[in-house]
Amino acid sequence: MEDNKKISISICMIIKNEEDALPGFLKNIVGLADEVVIVDTGSTDKSLDIVENIGIKKYNLPIKISHYSQPGPFHYVKAKNYALGKGAMGYILFLDADERMSDDFKESLQEFLKKEKPMVATVRRVDEPLTNLIATKDVRIFKNGHNIFYEVDESNRIHHQLVTEYEIKKYHPVLWHCRRQNHWIHKPQYMLSQLSLDIYSTPKTRSFFGHLLRGLWLWQWKTRKDLFTEGVRKNGRIGYKFAFMRGMYMFLTQFFVGLKPREGYKYWEDPKHRKWNDE
Repeated sequence: MEDNKKISISICMIIKNEEDALPGFLKNIVGLADEVVIVDTGSTDKSLDIVENIGIKKYNLPIKISHYSQPGPFHYVKAKNYALGKGAMGYILFLDADERMSDDFKESLQEFLKKEKPMVATVRRVDEPLTNLIATKDVRIFKNGHNIFYEVDESNRIHHQLVTEYEIKKYHPVLWHCRRQNHWIHKPQYMLSQLSLDIYSTPKTRSFFGHLLRGLWLWQWKTRKDLFTEGVRKNGRIGYKFAFMRGMYMFLTQFFVGLKPREGYKYWEDPKHRKWNDE
């Protein structure tokens, strides 16, 4: 007998200063979720007003707003886990404000959950301006109530990895990534915050020239890989720019890691550089 009972879904997300992306996001999720958990991490723009006026008053979305803060540097993964813990429905779908579900994504989700009964599942996220880039497969669908969270790594506050013994299933309809004005092919300075974190977390394993040569090799390898293996050359000029920048990013990471002092070295304790005695 076919099960016609609707599976309950919580959409969970974290936001900070997303006033440009939220109107489109809220419109896109209408009718999909039984609960929308929005965790604000310190917005200073009109994000919360938009949630209230458009999400709740205009679209009558079942929104629950929470606030998250922590001492010290912001940890993206901890904030995501906090939001996951707020979901109360049978399944959790984790989304970002700059993402939009395709019609197929929305129409097929209930059938997928009923048929596959996943504990965790990836979604196929496609970058809006780079449609020929191989889609990333992010774990975004969770069976609630089974203590499934992202692994917290204190040395990496942005990238996240799910650690689970459950089978990870695949949900194939497209989730569009619509960064638009904030995409780093338009605002390359956005790369700098992530670059500093990657430099910090990447250990120095060779001499400066060793890292320099490795960076040059990675630059050409990554650029060629994006252009030809992943196919962004088919997106024209914007694809070539994207591939060049990704390769350059890998070079810069290795360049600055190579400039790090050797582990444990303190120049102020080196007799060559001491100008006075602190003792």
